[in-house]
Amino acid sequence: MTPTKGIRMFGSRLGVALALFGLSLTACTASPTAPVAAPQEAPPPYAAALEPQITALMQQLQIPGALVFVDAPGKGTWRAALGSSAVPGGRPMQLDDHMRIGSVTKTITADVVLQLAGQNRLDLDDPVSKFLPATLNGSAMTVRQLLAETIDIAMAHPPYFAPGAGFHYSNSNYEMLGVIAEQVGRKPLAALYAELVTTPLGMAQTSLPAWDNTAIPDPHPQGYMFGNNEIGNAAYNAALAGDKAKAQITVAPGTQPNDVTLLPVNGQASGGAISTLGDMAIWAKALGTGQLLTPQLQTERTQYGAGSGYGLGLQRTPSGLVGHDGAVPGFQSSVYFHPPTGTSIVVLTNLLLAPNTYFPEALPAERITQLVQQAVIEG
Repeated sequence: MTPTKGIRMFGSRLGVALALFGLSLTACTASPTAPVAAPQEAPPPYAAALEPQITALMQQLQIPGALVFVDAPGKGTWRAALGSSAVPGGRPMQLDDHMRIGSVTKTITADVVLQLAGQNRLDLDDPVSKFLPATLNGSAMTVRQLLAETIDIAMAHPPYFAPGAGFHYSNSNYEMLGVIAEQVGRKPLAALYAELVTTPLGMAQTSLPAWDNTAIPDPHPQGYMFGNNEIGNAAYNAALAGDKAKAQITVAPGTQPNDVTLLPVNGQASGGAISTLGDMAIWAKALGTGQLLTPQLQTERTQYGAGSGYGLGLQRTPSGLVGHDGAVPGFQSSVYFHPPTGTSIVVLTNLLLAPNTYFPEALPAERITQLVQQAVIEG
């Protein structure tokens, strides 16, 4: 496999690009309390019907393992560790397993940048060239535009459009935002994460390793993918082009997925964070309610693009969830909050894409999230 191809480049944008099944794919003080039910509590009534549905879907999509958290006011809180940590014959998944969260990282990076703006250490309408003078079109693009994913400045190809003239999902934007945050905050991005987000919220198991550090804290499952980066990217591009026949990873019956646990994710600020179900349960609600931001900044953050559904490091799906998903080699994540009902949904899986499945329906955590939404919010 060649990690430089970066299958993470497609991971969290498919729902925005295709909007296929209602899921998309990124107060000033906080309390470190976590909305996670104690393990000894009895599961809420909806869990009895929902868990078998999830288990059946996991078998259908060949998902080795999944961690699920649901907190629905008035209906109860449920968390579950389902399936296996390894293929074949791994230990059962554990609720405290560490998982890569992919582009959910963008939401934390965005929160850091927004908090720095709230401290008047930068202005969201500052030109990027103020911080990165050598950036292509840097004087014509702003920090706000980077947060809103309106610029693709990957240097491997010409720009898709002039700054501010369109929308294109870009990991490069968030790598630039990470550098800007470090300049303004005068600390490494990982230290800013701790100072501004994870410590105030009590998210002690969330970390941002250096981009070339592929280790995952214990305990953790193995992470899997079928095929390789090139095959996955080809399927993604076929889906965007509307070629359903080619928009899947095709494998022979009985094929086992590849263990890619230690494959680099090719980035830090855009997708390098590692976390746990408990920490992401905290983050889903904090993100959706703007717990760490002033009301003004949360209002700015939630100005969603008409065509993209993307705000400032936050996305609203067609079905009304706000949050982000992520996809990196070996892992797919989904972290959402439903403002009308106050429901949080977190799903972490140790498989990137299901095989022999149309790409938009092959994202494991998204498919499980869809089941949860139907059962708990819509049911």
